[in-house]
Amino acid sequence: MPTSSRKLTTPPPSVTPLAVSAREACRLLSIGMYHLYALMRSGEIRSFHCGQARRITVASIHDYIARQLAANDGKWRQIKYRRQGSKARQEQQVTKPAALPKRRTRVNQQQLFTE
Repeated sequence: MPTSSRKLTTPPPSVTPLAVSAREACRLLSIGMYHLYALMRSGEIRSFHCGQARRITVASIHDYIARQLAANDGKWRQIKYRRQGSKARQEQQVTKPAALPKRRTRVNQQQLFTE
């Protein structure tokens, strides 16, 4: 079979890559491209050039996640949203401003002149 007619196949999912593109690293970390390049500039994520393409090592992505988890250990808590109980609803009803007068329509204005 000639080499030009062969299709390139992606590796099976069981084989984890050693390095990924910047776009794939953004997808893996759920961050934007600007944030990824800021992390590379600060040295938190390691990368290298492969020709003209920049590749990010998967190990550095795992290390970054581990550092973030260690730094935030014990600081995370679930946010509890307060539901408004009946007392809060009663207070809101009391503090509502009085209803504004009904807007005059053309029919109402004509009735004013005929009266």
